[in-house]
Amino acid sequence: MEHHSARVRRDALRGLQELCAMHDGVLGKNLARIVEATTTAAIDSSSEVRAAFRSFQGWLLQALPPGGLAAFAPALALQVRGALSHVSSEVR
Repeated sequence: MEHHSARVRRDALRGLQELCAMHDGVLGKNLARIVEATTTAAIDSSSEVRAAFRSFQGWLLQALPPGGLAAFAPALALQVRGALSHVSSEVR
């Protein structure tokens, strides 16, 4: 998620979703790493990356059992707050 190309970052989110959807157990075993690696996309300078992140988060919420992201709520809330107060109006 730190690549200089917005297209690569967008495709990384899409590919991660596809990988997790196709291979049972990948999401559960790597959830902490996945959340840590993707949360900064919420404040990405590219609207395409932010849209891919929202799509990924929507899929993630459906793919996990209820409360599956509860342990990560503080980190996710921090990114949302950061996005809402971002200096760029496009990010907000």
